[in-house]
Amino acid sequence: GGSDSVTKTVTVSPPPPVTTHVVDTFGRTVTDGWGSAETGGAYALVGTAGNFAVTGTTGTMLVSTSQSRGALLPSVATRDVRLGFSAASDKVPTGYGQFVYAVARRTASGAEYRIRLRFAPNGQVYVGASRIVGGAETLLGPDVAAGVAHVPGQAVGLRAEIEGASPTTVRVRAWPASGAEPTGWAFTASDGTAELQGSGS
Repeated sequence: GGSDSVTKTVTVSPPPPVTTHVVDTFGRTVTDGWGSAETGGAYALVGTAGNFAVTGTTGTMLVSTSQSRGALLPSVATRDVRLGFSAASDKVPTGYGQFVYAVARRTASGAEYRIRLRFAPNGQVYVGASRIVGGAETLLGPDVAAGVAHVPGQAVGLRAEIEGASPTTVRVRAWPASGAEPTGWAFTASDGTAELQGSGS
């Protein structure tokens, strides 16, 4: 029938500050390249410079069937990232579809985690993730329908989080860029590939 109490002092530390590594609104005009991001340095192009341009609002890549283009920021190096962008294609894709990749944790050897946005010929938009090691791409799980329709010329927003090590957790979602961003994740996977557990560009 008695009672007792204990009093303790708890110290709560704030989370570390968020560091912005890359910002690019493409508010410049560039031909034969993408120039430099507002924050993040100069782009290194994968492909012929004449297939890249910046229009004052958008960075563009001219891509033909079975070809790839890339614009990377090698001066940025970090491990955990939260990234977002919007992308559009002006054509209805054929075959298995058209891919837009967001590259994270790219190492000097070329190993990387990729966030995958796929425009399918049936009008669906799929999201997923993969890793590249030794030039070979391995899916971290099957692509997932994001519940978004692909309409040529209309942008799709994408958000991803890549965090942790051994394993690394990857989360992805997509939505019509003209609408509100959802809060849930369409795709989640974990991976512990040794080459990709540190920082990368």
